[in-house]
Amino acid sequence: MLLPQMFMAIFVLMNPFSLLGIYLDITKKFSINFKKKLLITMTVAVNVVLFSFLFGGEIILKFFGIDLAGFTIAGGILILLMGLAMVKAQNHESQHKLEEGEDAKSSVNPSSIGVVPLALPILAGPGTISVVINNANTYNDFNGYLAISIGIIIVSIIVYVVFRFAEIISKKIGRTGLNIISRVMGLILMAIAIDMIAKGIAHIFPTLL
Repeated sequence: MLLPQMFMAIFVLMNPFSLLGIYLDITKKFSINFKKKLLITMTVAVNVVLFSFLFGGEIILKFFGIDLAGFTIAGGILILLMGLAMVKAQNHESQHKLEEGEDAKSSVNPSSIGVVPLALPILAGPGTISVVINNANTYNDFNGYLAISIGIIIVSIIVYVVFRFAEIISKKIGRTGLNIISRVMGLILMAIAIDMIAKGIAHIFPTLL
């Protein structure tokens, strides 16, 4: 059951369908070959970032003296705000800033755009990183790490495919369809966030259980 759970959490957080508009806006002036290189770089960067936090997240938290429960609550609040923004068909600031998009449009290096802003912070942003670290500490055995790893890889491939055919998908689904998907994903994201917050509070105050 962990693999479907991880897949859904990561997929909803990345939510490539709600990001189609941003991707198309950033890449509209670029050639097909440029976009292909950009997407390959983006996919690799997303995996590198998330796998780094999967296997090194606990070390990073200990280095900064951050308690996992507190981090879980903070991550849950951030994801809750992201979900709320999605329900309103908006993009949360933690995923994308206007300045980053404008800088990306003027770039001539597909690797640069693939890493920033597409991989970071749009796809592998604070919310996704929080979920990966939290689940890596919750399911810290071979099966847990395997499920999270497979979830990351599958979702990153789906994101690649969605962005690769972004123009076709955007035309087929339409603005209304994309808004509906975004709102549904936002509700799921809010449910995940509340669960994270509840687990963090329960860890700090075990007597509440």
